[in-house]
Amino acid sequence: MKERRQPILGISGWMIAVCLFLPTLRVCGDATAPIEFPPTYVIYVGGIAIAIGAMARTTAGKKAAFTALVWLWLLTAAVIGVVWIGAGVSPLVGVFAGMLALAGVVVLGRRMWEARLGARAFAAACVAHAVLATGWNVLLAFDPDAMWGARVALAVSCAILVGSLLTLREAQREARNRDHSQLPQARVIP
Repeated sequence: MKERRQPILGISGWMIAVCLFLPTLRVCGDATAPIEFPPTYVIYVGGIAIAIGAMARTTAGKKAAFTALVWLWLLTAAVIGVVWIGAGVSPLVGVFAGMLALAGVVVLGRRMWEARLGARAFAAACVAHAVLATGWNVLLAFDPDAMWGARVALAVSCAILVGSLLTLREAQREARNRDHSQLPQARVIP
């Protein structure tokens, strides 16, 4: 099935990825960028998955972007959890938890790929990602030590939110139209 491209979402996705390298906060008098703080990579790298999915012309492309986006979030959460466990309990327990988390992420990612997902799932994942990215960038942009990169990232994440909401509305409308086209047609018999 041929899908429509969402240029607002695609361009915004690429732009948030670029924001990974922009000066965002002044820390100890020096400009820092999000590239120096690995736990936030998912917000910016997720923009690449969003951009690729927004420009995909097939349902399989949207499904791959959805799977990549959710996989990035799961992997990030697993790494943060594993580091926390390894630092708090013991490094050996952290390694074991890391192996379990990696196996879980791989199995879940495979199940998502095998599931019947389409444009609506991709759009819903984009909305969730945009809400989290906007929340993160609001924290950065309104910090007293914020730099211009934080404000650019906030504007771009708001554009992702608008684009993903428009994409979700369009996907729901197409699903509704597809559901109604399945209804039997009434015929008048003279």
